[in-house]
Amino acid sequence: MESEGRAPGAPGFGALLRQQRLTARLSQEALAERARVSVEAISALERGFRRAPQRETLALLADALALDDEQRRAFEEAAAKAASPRRRPTGSVTVGPWPSSRAALLPPAVTTFAGREDELAALDCALAQPGSIAAVYGLGGVGKSAIAREYARRNRDRFSVTWWLNAQTEGGIIEGLISLGMSFIDGLDQHADRRIAARHVIEAIPSRFEKPALLVFDDLEEERHLRAWLPRSRVRTLVTSRNATWRPDVQAIHLTALPIATGAEYLRRESRRTEFSETEARAIAEALGSLPLALAHAAASLRNMRMLSPERYLKHIAAYLENAPADSEYPRSVFATFKTAISQAEHEAAGAAAALCFAASFATDAIPDELFRQPAEIYADGLRPTMTDSTDLHSLVADEVRLDAVLGALDRLSLLTYAEETQSYAMHSLVQLAARDLIRDTESAWHETAIVVADSAFPAVELTTWPQCARLLPHALAALDAIPGDAALLPAARIASRCAHYLLERGEYDAAETLQQRALKMLEKLLGQNHLEVASALNRLANLCVRQARFSQAEALHRRALSIREMALGSDHLDVSYILTNLGAVCYEQQRYDDAEGFQRRALAIKEKALGSDHSDVAGSLNNLGNIYADLERFEEAEAVTLRALRIWERSLGPDHPVVAMSLSNLGELYRKQERYDEAQSLFVRALAIVEKALGPHHPEVAAYICDCARACEAKGRYGDAARFYARALIIQEKALHPDHPATKEVRQKLTTLRAAD
Repeated sequence: MESEGRAPGAPGFGALLRQQRLTARLSQEALAERARVSVEAISALERGFRRAPQRETLALLADALALDDEQRRAFEEAAAKAASPRRRPTGSVTVGPWPSSRAALLPPAVTTFAGREDELAALDCALAQPGSIAAVYGLGGVGKSAIAREYARRNRDRFSVTWWLNAQTEGGIIEGLISLGMSFIDGLDQHADRRIAARHVIEAIPSRFEKPALLVFDDLEEERHLRAWLPRSRVRTLVTSRNATWRPDVQAIHLTALPIATGAEYLRRESRRTEFSETEARAIAEALGSLPLALAHAAASLRNMRMLSPERYLKHIAAYLENAPADSEYPRSVFATFKTAISQAEHEAAGAAAALCFAASFATDAIPDELFRQPAEIYADGLRPTMTDSTDLHSLVADEVRLDAVLGALDRLSLLTYAEETQSYAMHSLVQLAARDLIRDTESAWHETAIVVADSAFPAVELTTWPQCARLLPHALAALDAIPGDAALLPAARIASRCAHYLLERGEYDAAETLQQRALKMLEKLLGQNHLEVASALNRLANLCVRQARFSQAEALHRRALSIREMALGSDHLDVSYILTNLGAVCYEQQRYDDAEGFQRRALAIKEKALGSDHSDVAGSLNNLGNIYADLERFEEAEAVTLRALRIWERSLGPDHPVVAMSLSNLGELYRKQERYDEAQSLFVRALAIVEKALGPHHPEVAAYICDCARACEAKGRYGDAARFYARALIIQEKALHPDHPATKEVRQKLTTLRAAD
């Protein structure tokens, strides 16, 4: 069995800065004032958003912290190391600390594992052949993850890469695969469609490494998720799960509790309580059912509280066992052990129980540090676990020095595991359940606070904020899932809408629609049918329908939103113009050109009056008018407004923005219709390069730009090139869109026709 301590190593600059600041008993504000730098700069350094300070800032920080010569040298070395570029591995991936936020890597050493030799031998046999799958199953707390880590450690020379996937949800598997792929596929983390990005990694793994790869699907709940993301040959797959039933191609290995003698030996060694007799150690092991997870936490408690005798510890366990829920999802001994560990953490650092209960409101893996660092006033007053004399959550987050001490104590006691590289925390799912039991009577208030905090942390959805959105998405969704489906909270509506917007941009339309529908229902219930925020939600839902070619539904939603805004703001308000623009676009897609032109001209007039003639929003209406004129073969008018729109966007957004690509594509299509094929092809190629860089090569919107290139080749009689472009577009569309989507059907027909002619 294995303790959960962090792998040894020198701290990074951010961790060292925070360590020195806390040693000096300074808040971030106090250090900023002494060093004459901004609080934001210090926060960014400690949280890893900035890797290292400039030389002058480094000297100011060292002076403000009153570092001696040796400390100053260590400070400068950490900064220099952080500033140096990280080299991307070329042939293998080195294992690192477990767990990290994006995809937990396995630890480089496990020094406290005991027993399980027969099970490890069975794993060796089960994973001997290429493509083999082994599943270690058993009760929660029995040590399934520990034996997987020990197997990986012992066999690290057999594999080019050993990668840990948090498989409790399919989203965890996807994010883990993307993190693996980032080591050998440039720009993968910027890919718009996460599922396609992860699929690309699965397809690349077998040919990427000289030796086999080992993927660990930890805490897998549904075998269908394994089947959906199972790699091809040369990859060994190790699963940990509570499920006992598997298909015939999986070698299942049942894990039970440790023998009492092994558990007692482990407890004496890891607690460092050599004064314990064998009888005393066996009594504790028996009380805990000799479950490895319970024994690990018991050892940590006994090691950190040397005044605690075996008799007193057993009394604590017995008291908690009496209160353990009869319908618990995990063994009662684990429940009792965690309650003891949480009580000890609260004793060591007041507020630890509140921090842990708050963390339990989110997903278990990669809980971002910033969720603890939002403005103190948004954390509800009086939220405290059902423990004697526990500190409330608001008081804790309002005191940064205390909060840092609390999070450190939780990390030290393995109730939370801190990942320095990603500034995030992980918690075992059983710790989460035990923490949630402490707030059973007030859980709705805790869930509402988690919603408010997630809403505060989640950024506006823009291309530059996608990484932060991806980091916060699973936690925002977990917070939303925790509240009743019919609950109506304004922060919940906002965060649901923002998550929907992000998922829409990532091409995950079904998930986006579910969230946007939920946001709309909450807003209607809270604010009434005719509120302006309801109009905005209707507009966002309509835009989602447009992406899926559901134009009639989109038009109905846009018209309802238009009615609300005109009634509330007047017919010439700028916000009205945006609905008019969207309505014009929907009419255009249905080839209702007179209606489309009317809406776009009205929108353009409002925007030019309110914003001036060179604003990027004005360019949007010009671009839309250009499309209408092109379809009506009013080519001179079309070229004039389209070129004007392109110039505005290039000036305001830069030449490599996806909106510029869209404008280039429209201009290229105009030239294609006029048989100016060389000019069209040049514009299409430039547009495709922009969107591939911005969205990734497999995003559904990229397929439209590929089809532009195909049509230009087809027009010039280059049918082989056209077929290759169409084939590439079809692969993307069949994965990302519905098979009956009009765009998919059109491309499939084009490709069939070209191949038949060939």
